[in-house]
Amino acid sequence: MHIAVLGPLEVLADDGARVAVPGAKERLLLAVLTAGAPEAVSTDRIVEAMWNGTAPATPRRSLQVHLVHLRTALEPDRPRGSTGRLVVRRGAGYALAADREDVDALVVADLAARGRARLAAGDPGQAVELLTAALALWRGEPYADWPDAPFADAERRRLAEVRRGAVTALLEARLALGQHAEAVPELERLLAEDPLQEEWWRLLVLGLYRSGRQGDALAAAQRARRALAEELGADPGPRLRSTEAAVLAQD
Repeated sequence: MHIAVLGPLEVLADDGARVAVPGAKERLLLAVLTAGAPEAVSTDRIVEAMWNGTAPATPRRSLQVHLVHLRTALEPDRPRGSTGRLVVRRGAGYALAADREDVDALVVADLAARGRARLAAGDPGQAVELLTAALALWRGEPYADWPDAPFADAERRRLAEVRRGAVTALLEARLALGQHAEAVPELERLLAEDPLQEEWWRLLVLGLYRSGRQGDALAAAQRARRALAEELGADPGPRLRSTEAAVLAQD
């Protein structure tokens, strides 16, 4: 069973066939448990996420009904009376007991961490492979079916940081491999969308200089200074300043 939340919720069987999860509450329940995976989610948190302050008179009884429906959708062949293996009671709540490799949000975090580790170890080629695989898992906005849900918003922010870190590491790995012609336009595009990412400015300066464009590299450093000053009232950090100094020194 594979559960994908990096976009609209999708559930796939091991053979790739789509698994239908009927019922809005059942889909929401699965999303809440996936957001908490691999840890358990307390019953109180589940109730709050599912009913957002408008819970029925007997919310725990209602939750049990939705749990039964969700378990039936995910494991229709489970033995009668069994809770199955995927949605399990754990402590004061419930947990999604799927393997990490079966949840795309967990896979992407693992691939990104491995990619950054290979880059730090001096293996940019392997880093590119791992980080490219991580970014390929994105199908759109995470938890897209619940644009206003607080639990989903928190996960979107966390996953955005994971994605940003993977993008940064991938671009750094490409520069380490000498792929300046590919990395520089991508950095320019990213900075047009988010000009406050200082590490992207540093990589752009580096990529331009290594492309033989020292003047453009220094101009990019000045653009970074203006963007940071205008938006944050801040000066560049030490990494960007050090890269700019190295360009000036033709290091």
